[in-house]
Amino acid sequence: MPAFHAHIRRFICLLLMTSLVNTAVAGISFFVNDQRIPPNEVAVRYCFDPSTDYRLSRFFAVQPQLAPLPGTGLDMSYKNGMFWISIDLSAFRFTDAQLYAELHNPHINYLGAWLLSGDSVVRDFGVTGDHMPFHTRDVNHPNFVYQLDLRQKDLRLVLMIDKRNEQLHVPVKFLGEDQFLKDNRVGNVLAGLMTGISIFILLFTLFLYFNIREKLYIYYALYVLMVAGYIFSDLGYSFMYFYPNRPGLADFARPLTISLGPLFYIIFSRELLGVRHYFPRMYRFTNWYIGFFLLCFACGFWLVPNTGTIRVFWLVFMQVLMVVSILPVFAFSIMGWRRNIKYSGYIIFASSLFTFFTQLYMQYITGNTADNLFTRNAVNIGFSIEISLLALALSIRFKNYKLDAEDLLRKLNRQQENIFKNISEYQEKEMRRISALLHDSVGAGLSSIKFNLEAIENGNGSRNRDDLIRGTIEDVTSLTDEIRNISHNLSPLLLQKKGLVQGIRDLIEQY
Repeated sequence: MPAFHAHIRRFICLLLMTSLVNTAVAGISFFVNDQRIPPNEVAVRYCFDPSTDYRLSRFFAVQPQLAPLPGTGLDMSYKNGMFWISIDLSAFRFTDAQLYAELHNPHINYLGAWLLSGDSVVRDFGVTGDHMPFHTRDVNHPNFVYQLDLRQKDLRLVLMIDKRNEQLHVPVKFLGEDQFLKDNRVGNVLAGLMTGISIFILLFTLFLYFNIREKLYIYYALYVLMVAGYIFSDLGYSFMYFYPNRPGLADFARPLTISLGPLFYIIFSRELLGVRHYFPRMYRFTNWYIGFFLLCFACGFWLVPNTGTIRVFWLVFMQVLMVVSILPVFAFSIMGWRRNIKYSGYIIFASSLFTFFTQLYMQYITGNTADNLFTRNAVNIGFSIEISLLALALSIRFKNYKLDAEDLLRKLNRQQENIFKNISEYQEKEMRRISALLHDSVGAGLSSIKFNLEAIENGNGSRNRDDLIRGTIEDVTSLTDEIRNISHNLSPLLLQKKGLVQGIRDLIEQY
């Protein structure tokens, strides 16, 4: 047991250290038709600008401050300002005269783009961003896309990127038309697949709930709803389709869903594994943690300022809290697995897979892994696989529930058959007993009365006649008492009228 706890502590420390490192590093990268260009091979210059002047005139004012990109990459996260990026397009080896410049990050607050020849403006794409209405974008696309005409010489693309005090990673891709259409098609298929899986599992979970009526399925449905909302928002489709004229919602939906998702996951997991019954201390701890998380989340929206060191600290702290949220789930699921609690293995496996995909995405953000469709969408793929595995566990649980219910129904049917059989046998026995009573007592008494009446009818002597009449009356009285006793045995009126104690007293007095 001590060795097991030591492994848990080392795993927690590793996860926290990885999350702290990964939340601190992000930057800009360049691609030509999905082939990454090393920073030392691109003619790109940049400068950091703390102002909020997004006009091109501001770029000309800070142009003397432009410096080459560092060989190790440019860290752009949690900076209280914006970046001006000047890209010399003539230094790239483009084979197409018409290109698409795609910034593969739909969550840049403010983004400006200008195509210059020398200091002359060839095309002004204007200022857009997810803090502005969607129609301000040059191309109707969830990412920021600009169409470039490279037939003119000595062109450079100037970008103004502002996502101050937040994490920022900007892959800049120069794509030919065929490659752009291909990437767009594959991206739409992947987005549709992940969103479709989420919606299907959500409807499936609601179906299970309406069949079983357990809160467990509501908790999981809420978790899947948060996952679907996050995936759709993260890919930029929520802003594009649902609220294109309300950029405030676009800035709110993504952090809301990614923050509430882990909480519903904790609640669902502990309900599935019966943590309240098996591990009450862990149950109380998770209650405290959920309350603390919600308090921090609420304070961030109403008390933490939008800029400054406090804002940066709060964002990093919330990211660490979200990473830590998986630790209680690992803890009580491993404890449950050691105690052979059903479905613990599903929780461990699903949580481990999602943690792996999250760390893979962080490695992509930091530039330690290749940029491709898989690593770029690692978190969303991890979410999709996780909810699919847990839906499988719930379907197995539902199947076992139905099998148990059917087995219980068969047992109840057998019990009812046995009860009906016993009742039938008892009724048959009672009928035989009543028949015997009628034959032995009532029948014999009636036969005696019949014989007396026949003797009277035959006209025997007057003295004998009077004796026969008295005997007949006595026989009738005795028969009446006998019938009354039989009736009382069949339906004890004495008990109904006087109760058990008084009924026993009356019987004693009679005897």
